[in-house]
Amino acid sequence: MRDQDEKQIRKLCEHVAAAIRARNLDQMMSAYADDALQFDVTGALAQRGAAEIRATTRAWFANWEGPIDFEMRDLAIEHSGDLAFAHSFNRSAGTTKRGQKVEMWVRWTACLHNENGAWRVVHEHVSVPFDPETMKPALDLRP
Repeated sequence: MRDQDEKQIRKLCEHVAAAIRARNLDQMMSAYADDALQFDVTGALAQRGAAEIRATTRAWFANWEGPIDFEMRDLAIEHSGDLAFAHSFNRSAGTTKRGQKVEMWVRWTACLHNENGAWRVVHEHVSVPFDPETMKPALDLRP
């Protein structure tokens, strides 16, 4: 059962990555619990619940021109019972509606809960390291 759970969680993470590449909000949100909590690099300090996560993600998707080149690297999963944690380094790249070329890596951690055989993200934290001398985000770091 443990290997099966890890396969399901990995598949869910890949499902979210594919949804981001396609800018498919409904596909992405199917991986999140209705009461999920998100600490993201965009939007407010926290998005509480699917409606807020959906609104913030919709706004982020709207800033891109064309596809989002999205990569999830070094995905690691730990789980026990009905709780799991996953973390990875994620890269987003492409062109904004303003014509700016963007490529940035972020750190991603999620807590997932298995309810009735279905894993869903219940907490997500995305962060960008910063340079302590300049106090600016370090968007040029790579794993």
